[in-house]
Amino acid sequence: MIKLENISKSYINKNRTLTNDVLKSINCSINNCEMIAIKGRSGCGKSTMINILSGLIKPDSGNYYFNSTNITKLSIKEIDNFREKNIGMIVQDYALINSLTARENILLPVKYRKYNKLIINKELEELSKYLNIEDCLDKKISELSGGESQRIAIARALIKKPKLILADEPTGALDSNSEKEVLKLLKMLKEKGNTIIISTHSNVVSQYCDKVFEIVNGIIKKI
Repeated sequence: MIKLENISKSYINKNRTLTNDVLKSINCSINNCEMIAIKGRSGCGKSTMINILSGLIKPDSGNYYFNSTNITKLSIKEIDNFREKNIGMIVQDYALINSLTARENILLPVKYRKYNKLIINKELEELSKYLNIEDCLDKKISELSGGESQRIAIARALIKKPKLILADEPTGALDSNSEKEVLKLLKMLKEKGNTIIISTHSNVVSQYCDKVFEIVNGIIKKI
């Protein structure tokens, strides 16, 4: 499903004199229906790799293949379409809007898109049952617990039925019990056919994954 060939990415440092080589010639492959952990210390490049996989940023060099399509060669519009059709994202702080209900947050990715409302409402109904959030849908985000908010964020990522779920430190703000609940949900999604890539520093997350990659000094290795 995914193949990265010699992916490198650098950033200008705060003094604008040198570049910080975050990723150096990254090579790895990820198959359909795998749950993958990308480990490493804070600032090692985990989020950069997630953002490259989502198409939010382009690498400085190398090739990123998604189902044989070279994403690095696409135009900005083509990458936006690729992300819209294929990617669901879950972030550490959930990125939910407190003034909206859980239902409204979940439906944000499809609010201004040409989706069949009947199909979307059916998908929302199925997701809410599957994620056990039926009682949360009409509540404001500020009324929800951390675990409930994370499940809402997962539902929002899934509402478009993406092929690939990218999760950037999805359990970093959760207690150990909520973390395990979320990981069990992600594993169930993997078993239903989703491919899931999680950036993390947690050994608990790694235990739930099929493969674990670690980024050290810009280099990735399988562990």
